[in-house]
Amino acid sequence: MLALCAGTDRIDEAKLRTLAGAGTIRRATAAEARDSTGYPIGGVPPFAHARPLRVLIDRGLLRHEALWAGAGTGETVVRVWSRDLARASGGTVVDLVASNG
Repeated sequence: MLALCAGTDRIDEAKLRTLAGAGTIRRATAAEARDSTGYPIGGVPPFAHARPLRVLIDRGLLRHEALWAGAGTGETVVRVWSRDLARASGGTVVDLVASNG
């Protein structure tokens, strides 16, 4: 699973756990991230992954017209229009961020 939120926000782990339907959630290791996505941590884009992933998009991202996301390396980014993010990633828009940001 890939959870997307603005860099200034923090994901509410209880919300993510509920949406994931799992008792336990954790961050992927660097090896797990690369194996699942095909990209290193810091360069993971919101789409074009090595394996199909469930993508959850925090609703707060949609407040921005343009988004900048990882594009394969820690030094590259791609501009994605927020209106296109769900379609491009196959993601679902949900409330993921902690209420205090």
